[in-house]
Amino acid sequence: MALFTDEPLILADVQAKVFCLGCGGRYIASVTRCSTCAQSVLIRREEIVRALAASAPSRPHAQLDRATLVRLPSSFTRIELPRLLAGMAAEGLPRLLLDADGAVQGPQGAESPMVVFIDEEDLPVIHDRAAEWLGEVEDAHARPGFADAVELVSADNEIEAQLIAATLEQAGIPHFTKRLAAQLGITFGDPLRTLFFVRSFDQERASAVLDAVETQEQAGAREFAARTEVSAAGGQVPVVEGAPAPAVQEDREGWRELRLERRRRVARGFMVLYALSCVLLGAPLVAGREPGGWLLLLGGVITGLLILWSVRRPKDAFASAIALMAVTSGGGFWLGQPFLFALGIAGVLALWFAYRAERGGDDPAA
Repeated sequence: MALFTDEPLILADVQAKVFCLGCGGRYIASVTRCSTCAQSVLIRREEIVRALAASAPSRPHAQLDRATLVRLPSSFTRIELPRLLAGMAAEGLPRLLLDADGAVQGPQGAESPMVVFIDEEDLPVIHDRAAEWLGEVEDAHARPGFADAVELVSADNEIEAQLIAATLEQAGIPHFTKRLAAQLGITFGDPLRTLFFVRSFDQERASAVLDAVETQEQAGAREFAARTEVSAAGGQVPVVEGAPAPAVQEDREGWRELRLERRRRVARGFMVLYALSCVLLGAPLVAGREPGGWLLLLGGVITGLLILWSVRRPKDAFASAIALMAVTSGGGFWLGQPFLFALGIAGVLALWFAYRAERGGDDPAA
């Protein structure tokens, strides 16, 4: 029995004529053994394209000749794999079926174990339809004590699955799951559904427990939304008897931090723009031996250093930047640079508002 690679078979390499099924290596000439993994399980490009075309006649030949084939995980049972292949055939998806020794099989496969390669571009379609193709597999009911198992609910993501499992365990309801995402090995986008099965006589009680939990979550969400809306409007949150008083001070602190961070970003943005302007305008003046060019060049460099300093000491950095920007923008006006002068005035204003916010002048609790 051959060992098959998990590396993709890249047909887009038009020079590749032979592919190694052991490591995914490609060769431009006919070989009998792979020089990388020393396996002799090889397949020619013509065989791959011919098998893909036979499995998906409606797919253009040019697209098949440039496909990237990935290996389908081999964790499917004898009941699941035919259903998956039948679903792919109904969708017209190309597939390369190999037996245990690497020989190409027909589109429908055979009774012997198979290795399946699919087009990487078809993974989103398989991701969306696999739950439908595999959702009614009967061998899931063969577990001990679950001969009469019925499907209770399905979870669309891992967090929801964990919540459902915790709820059923807390209620003492035996159950088992069938994770379709783990079988497919798909790691992009939203995971496939996780199916929950319970015994038939536990179905009604389990449904009631999950409905009660969902009702509590919806009530909590509505209460949280109401408190958030009232707090954002600046009003008073009504205090329900027996409920804890709302943390109005925490809302004010959160508002202050949000506004403070916004002003820091605006001030640093002006500092970056001003530093670049000083360097770009001062460098030609220095090259032309203008004495004022050194003032602009030095001001741009120091402004850049103040930007870095503002991460640790924003209040001191903004105060220093105000003084520096006032001096250099005045020098820019004297050197006939009105743009730098206007940018400096706007930057001084932005820095002043940020400095005032750092000192607590905009605290709404004050």
